[in-house]
Amino acid sequence: MPVSGLLAHLEAGLAVLQAQPRRQLPSLWGAALQATLTAVNWPGQRSLSSFEYQAIQALDKVFQALAALDALEKNMSLAEILSRLQELCREQIYQPEAEGRCNCR
Repeated sequence: MPVSGLLAHLEAGLAVLQAQPRRQLPSLWGAALQATLTAVNWPGQRSLSSFEYQAIQALDKVFQALAALDALEKNMSLAEILSRLQELCREQIYQPEAEGRCNCR
């Protein structure tokens, strides 16, 4: 990918985050962060390895856990969400089942 393409993706991701309110529910931050990943073209269009696919599935579970924090009915800042996201990622058990390539996407 040319540098201009990468820059365009990064600008699109930044635009998603800049469009967010300063504080919002965790589920809305989760959706915004997922939209940011899509805007920066992550994980891309290539075929994923089995490990990569399973890691993305584990990340999806983290975003689900983040959305469950809505039960607290507390709007949070991006910094608070990123901190909580790090905690949830550390708590997420990730043990890939098998190595290899799959056409998972």
